Amino acid sequence: MKLNTCRRKTCKGRGRSSGYTFLELMIVVAATVLLLGIALPAYQDFVVRSKLHSGTESLSALRGLLQQVYADNRSYRTPDDSACRIATYPTEHFDLDCTATSNTAYLLTATSQANEGLGSAGDYVYTLDSDGIRDTTMLRGASVDVDDYWKYR
Repeated sequence: MKLNTCRRKTCKGRGRSSGYTFLELMIVVAATVLLLGIALPAYQDFVVRSKLHSGTESLSALRGLLQQVYADNRSYRTPDDSACRIATYPTEHFDLDCTATSNTAYLLTATSQANEGLGSAGDYVYTLDSDGIRDTTMLRGASVDVDDYWKYR
């Protein structure tokens, strides 16, 4: 039986430690940072768009309620003033408003709330009227002129 008398520095091919070098670890870290730099903005944009959909879905739901109210009362406004017959309510990310422009017309508005991941209050404003015309008036804090559809990007 032969004893191994080799020392680490003097034996060739033996005693090489296993593991990763600092350079290999730095390459992995750089690749991870690069992927995060690409993926994170896309994810944040996805989250914002999902919040915007909640506002427009609420407008569509209110439109259905107003159609039921009109079928029952033949008017969108209350008898004594120009208020809508339904009470609006804030949703998780938007404040909803209803304005009865006449007995047979209304305008629903969804305005983004502050500190809900959508920027400042009013950075996003969507409308829906009694004719079913959808409009985007504010997008990311800038006025836009988009007729007959809701813009999310």
